[in-house]
Amino acid sequence: MTLIMGHLQQKYTTNYFLQFDQKGRKTNYGVVGLEDFLLGQPRPQDQSILRKIDFKNKKVLDIGFGRGEVIKYAKEHEAKKVIGVDFSKPAYEIALNFLDIHQIEAKLYCQDALNFIQNTKQRFDIVIMFDVVEHIPRSELTRLLKALKLKLAQKSILLINTPVFALDNDVAKDGLKAQNFEDTDEIAATKDLHINRYTKTSLKTYLHSFGFFPLSGHIFVYHLSGQNWFNPIGHNWRVAASQDYPVNPTVWYKKEVYEYAYSRKQKRLENKKLSNKLLSFPKWFVKACLYRLDYRTAEEKRRAQIQTLPILYGPKRGQKISGNVFTDLKFQKQLLGLRK
Repeated sequence: MTLIMGHLQQKYTTNYFLQFDQKGRKTNYGVVGLEDFLLGQPRPQDQSILRKIDFKNKKVLDIGFGRGEVIKYAKEHEAKKVIGVDFSKPAYEIALNFLDIHQIEAKLYCQDALNFIQNTKQRFDIVIMFDVVEHIPRSELTRLLKALKLKLAQKSILLINTPVFALDNDVAKDGLKAQNFEDTDEIAATKDLHINRYTKTSLKTYLHSFGFFPLSGHIFVYHLSGQNWFNPIGHNWRVAASQDYPVNPTVWYKKEVYEYAYSRKQKRLENKKLSNKLLSFPKWFVKACLYRLDYRTAEEKRRAQIQTLPILYGPKRGQKISGNVFTDLKFQKQLLGLRK
């Protein structure tokens, strides 16, 4: 049996998902957003996409669910049924525990995504693939999408979040392009995990070839007829809503956050425009002045708060303790049941 999502499967360890090893030492790699996971929510960049979707009474499939944050979000936003599939046993165990702690009911499968999709008799209104497509060789992703189309409801939607690279790059076929070098390539534990790399445009083009029309760089509707990419702003959103696709037309204008491939070694964003580079110092200076006057953003204030959160592992599992999950490493360890 060929695993459609089995590329370097052995690297997706508990350490990879939780950013700590068993001795309580912080790793320098892994899935970002540990603090938000401990808070019981998806990362802000994922929420910027999810908030545009109407989950009420919808059937949702989360492919590569990881720690389970997005499954929790979908259920809390009134999804009728949520199913998750991930080939990683550590991810499966982490997500089961996470959803149990937060009393979220969902069905999880630890198996190959292609086999699951080919064998399920269910159809889905919303399919989510956050930080997944970059981990699947493109030839195998093509097989997955072809199978997925047969399991979609008539008015369905696909959500994808993947890093934006400088150049389109089928790494398995063409090798790694130098301009696409990023931080995951610098660490042995994550080297070669990002086997499939897209630009904003190439991702849209690739998915459009399977019949997924891009409402944005992250949100794709299946079989949206009579539209093109260059309609007036908001037009395609209104059309999708009028045709009963599960989108919220009132928030189409809200900004979605893109993740750009970054190299700590090269210390630059590969895709950063010259204009943004020139503006970086004035922006930093203004932000510093506003911070001194306590004109902090909502995100900055959130990161400064003390939170009361449940312990996820260990003999005190479920007990709530207080601290700042963003600044207190000891608090993070306590929540994960690790040594102090």
